[in-house]
Amino acid sequence: MRIILFFAIFFIIGCGPYRIGFSPKPNRQTRIEMEMDTWLNKHKSEALSEWGAPQRVVSDGLGGEILVWERTTYSTISSFAYPSTGYVELFVNSSGIIYKWRRGRR
Repeated sequence: MRIILFFAIFFIIGCGPYRIGFSPKPNRQTRIEMEMDTWLNKHKSEALSEWGAPQRVVSDGLGGEILVWERTTYSTISSFAYPSTGYVELFVNSSGIIYKWRRGRR
C-alpha cells in the first residue's frame, strides 16, 4: 500500500502542471511590457541615443512632452497593399524623465 501511495504522490508532484520552482516562459506581450518598463524613470536622452530621433514630439499637457516613434508596414492581399502603422510613445516630464509609455497600431 505504501508503494502505491508513494507512486501516486510522485506522479502528482512530478507530472503535475505546477512544479516547485517552475516558472512559465513569459509570452511575447509580457516580454515587450517588461522591456518597455525598463525605460521608466530614465532620462529621455537614453532613449534618444538608443532609438534615434522620434518622428514627432507633442505636448503631454502637463508641461512635459510625448516622444513618438512610428513605423508603417504593408500587407499585400489580392494585389492591394494594406498599410498598418505601429507606434511607441514615451511620456516625458518637464525634467526629462520618462514616466509612462504606450504602444499600439493605427
